[in-house]
Parts: sequence; structure tokens; C-alpha cells
Amino acid sequence: MMNDWKKKKAAIYLRRSKGEGGSTKAQLERIRKQVNALVKAGKIQKVDFGIVGKDIDKKVFWGISDGRGYGTLDPFNEAIITTQLMWAGEGKKQETGKAISALDAKLDRGFITSRLKAQFLGSGTKNEGLDYRRFWRIAQGYGENDKGNLNSPTVVGREFKQDHTWAKNTYQMMKEWNSVMVKDDLTALDAWFNTVDAVNEFIANQPSPYNKVNYKSGPVQNLISNSNGFINYPAGFSASDKYKQASKEFITFPYPLDFSFQELAMTNKPQIEIPGWAVQRVPISKSEKENLLKYQTQFRSGK
Repeated sequence: MMNDWKKKKAAIYLRRSKGEGGSTKAQLERIRKQVNALVKAGKIQKVDFGIVGKDIDKKVFWGISDGRGYGTLDPFNEAIITTQLMWAGEGKKQETGKAISALDAKLDRGFITSRLKAQFLGSGTKNEGLDYRRFWRIAQGYGENDKGNLNSPTVVGREFKQDHTWAKNTYQMMKEWNSVMVKDDLTALDAWFNTVDAVNEFIANQPSPYNKVNYKSGPVQNLISNSNGFINYPAGFSASDKYKQASKEFITFPYPLDFSFQELAMTNKPQIEIPGWAVQRVPISKSEKENLLKYQTQFRSGK
């Protein structure tokens, strides 16, 4: 069908919903780079950004899939297209609302979609069951350079079958967690060590003799999901700016060892079924967020 469109003219259709800020001109500028890239790649011919109007001929918009024209003075066609555009906008609003609700539900359960910052027994990762306490002892023994980074990260990483980047980042993460207290006598790092050790013990004590089978079992997956927030952010965190609600909050998760692992393993609704289990979400100002530690935020790697 695309062959039928060879040598045909087409327009870039820019549309702003009612109440949407900005301008169509600004929208055009935002996509100019992408359009030029398509031209350079030979996927489309040169676009004349100087032509502005209803369409190339200043008369009609045509739908490629349904063949309906907008601007043809056919009230039936125009009514259908207007309705389609309106409901498309409403559909996007509902999708956004559902995404926000889903995030809130995950947060309130203590689950954050993120790569786990612990390689548990049976997980199948490169270094499952890694002795993180040993890593911390060895890294501290090597100390830091003048910039506050781990000395000899290549040597330390090799000890754990990892590269220098892993060693450097893991040390920095643990150093930051070690500077935050989660209880009067417990740093976030020590609480994290305790949690990782306890989860590994729980996995090893499951009925199957194979850790890989145990790890995939329902009870273990429930336990990890309900502890996920704390495992990833034992010192608390503030979500990235793409999460409009959560980005303005500082969120802390329950310390898993304050609760029964058997109870955490038998439910996916700890906030409802386990007394005293609750995720704390408090407002945070822009300046307070800027002063958070790196590993208290959903930073993007490479920045």
C-alpha cells in the first residue's frame, strides 16, 4: 500500500487539545530535528516547513485509514472525525490516570520497578548470593582517593568477578547509605545488610533443595516484592520528575525485619493485611530534593 503513496504530498498534522499550553509552532520546532533526520536517512523527501495551513491545498484533511475528509463540508464526516479526536484525547487522559494510580499502588505496597540492588541466592544473576559485607570490608580497606572515589576499583571488582565501574558505584552507594540513620542505632547500610542476609536465609530454607526453584516460588517473590522498596532505597528516595505526584514526595519504606517474613511472604497486600506496615510519603520542596544524596533519587546512570 505504501507504493500507492509514492510521489504523493503529505502534511505534518499538529493538534493542540483544548486547554493545552504552548503553540503549534512550538510543537513543530520540537519535531523539526526528527523530521530532518528522516529526510537525511532518505525515508522521506525534503519537507517544506514554510507551508502552513489546513493542508497542502489549504482545503481539506483526509484520513488515510477511513477515507473521511475534514473540511469537505460533509457534516457526517466532520461529526465522526470530531468525535474521534475528542475521545482520543479522553482516552489519553484515562491512560495517564491509570498509570498514576498504578504507580501509587506500587508505592503504597513498597514495590518500586527497578533493578534490584541485591543479587539474591537463586536469582540467576552473575554473582548471586554475593557477600556484600565482605565487599564493604575490602573496599574500606583500600580507602578513597582525593576525589572521594574508591581506590583500586579494578582490583576490588575482580575479587567479586565484576568490573571497576561496579566496584566504584557499589562503594559509593554503600558509603551514602552508611551516612543515613534509619533507627537510633542502625544505619541504612547495616539495615540493608541485615535484610539481604535474611532474605537469602529465607530462600535457602524453602522446601526445594535448589535455590533457583526456591527463588521463583510464590512466597519468596512476595517477600522480595514487599521488601523491594527498602532493598532498593533503604535511605528513602524521591521519584524522578516524570512521576508528577511521587516526585514531590520523600518516600521511606518499612524495615522488613520489623515484621514477620512468613506474613510478608503470604500476602501481596501488606499495607492492608499486616498491622503497622505502611509506606511513609511526605511532601518535599524543590530545594530539599536538590540536597538529597544520589542514591536517594531515581537518577539516570551516566549523569
